[in-house]
Amino acid sequence: MIQNIIKSVVNVMNSGGDSFSFGHTQKSVQNIISDQMSLPVVFLDMPVRFTPEVTNTNFIKYNFQCSIVILYKSNLDDSGGRNVSSGTITEQEQIEIFDKALAAQNQFINLLPKSVDVKSYSVGQSFQVQHVFDSELSGIAFDCTIEPKNYAGVCTDGLFPVPNCPTSSYTIEDEDGTILYNGTLQAGESVNTIIDNSTIVLKNSLGTVQSTTELLSQQDLELTANDSTVENSDLSYTNTVASGGALFLPDVTNTDSDGSPVVTPAQTPFVCTPATPCDPVYNLVDFFTLDINNPFGNTNRFTDELGTQVFANNIQIDWFTQKGGTVIANETTYSVNGIDKATAATYCSGLSHGGFTGWRLPEWTECIKILYPLGTRMLNYAPINLADNSRFWTNTSTLGGSQSFVFSISQGQGISAIVDTWLGGRGLAFRTFTLAELGL
Repeated sequence: MIQNIIKSVVNVMNSGGDSFSFGHTQKSVQNIISDQMSLPVVFLDMPVRFTPEVTNTNFIKYNFQCSIVILYKSNLDDSGGRNVSSGTITEQEQIEIFDKALAAQNQFINLLPKSVDVKSYSVGQSFQVQHVFDSELSGIAFDCTIEPKNYAGVCTDGLFPVPNCPTSSYTIEDEDGTILYNGTLQAGESVNTIIDNSTIVLKNSLGTVQSTTELLSQQDLELTANDSTVENSDLSYTNTVASGGALFLPDVTNTDSDGSPVVTPAQTPFVCTPATPCDPVYNLVDFFTLDINNPFGNTNRFTDELGTQVFANNIQIDWFTQKGGTVIANETTYSVNGIDKATAATYCSGLSHGGFTGWRLPEWTECIKILYPLGTRMLNYAPINLADNSRFWTNTSTLGGSQSFVFSISQGQGISAIVDTWLGGRGLAFRTFTLAELGL
């Protein structure tokens, strides 16, 4: 009895995410030592002591005095400071083993009163143990007194006459805890109670009754709900859906503005793609001047986001890069000098110029487009006006992946590859704008 009670509690323990084994025999000890039993383990010391007690109603109850050990694999020796390989065990490792055992003990004590077989219990003194069974096992040992329910109230013809035994009460409940029947029963008597039938009412989600069926107690019932029919408004589409099932409507094929088919899920609005105007073909009169007007209506190659050359928000748009409804811009400021690639990338991603976020390190092919080839310092033109010999990081890596390209603004130096951790570059942020963002 007592072994079954302890084992039933151990089977549901999951302290620390562990599953626990149960042992109570000499064979269990041998299996633990030989690693044939999974750890951690809850071990019940046998034989279990018990105390018979005669109550004031002449009943005999039994209290079982149990010695329980919760064990984990620990490699701790008797001194708690060395393992079997003479390696030092840190104080923190010792604390962690005993903390895990203490948590498992707490869960065991909390689960014990939830057992349907336990009437009462108490827990005595606990103490830490290590090197148990001369093995690398440590944990917590404690005493526990348990009174099982089915040992309380023993009343037999040989001990007391049945008429002298008190009556018992009985209660019949459903699974929800609702009391269906209750009463009293004299010792030695039996009772036969008939449980009323149930009525099963099947409704749909609108509350409409589909069927009514009488169900005997403990009887299984299988009901088949009616299928539903799904139709569209002109009855050109119809389908049958099983009760509780899902209906997957077929996709719809739409025709886009260019005549191409576009498939969308049913009930999804479809908006035709506006016809995309052809990209302009710009030629440069000089480095700063286009041969035709940009979308803002002037021939300036570089403008701000308003089409002017005020650059109040430090945004310089290069209209020579316009393609597919987008255009590349760079900031007119820049980071401090002497930073590595990761710091430069963080600098760019954290920017917000004119309320526009999404700034990034440029690719090297984007960088070379804004270098003024006729200047000794190729970014020393308005509005950037950088006259020193800076080198700027790009997002373009070499084939090995540990180096990236930087570009120098000094005439004749150009692009070079440098390790990403080099602390000698700057960050200059670029961003791809859509014409829609610019109100165009």
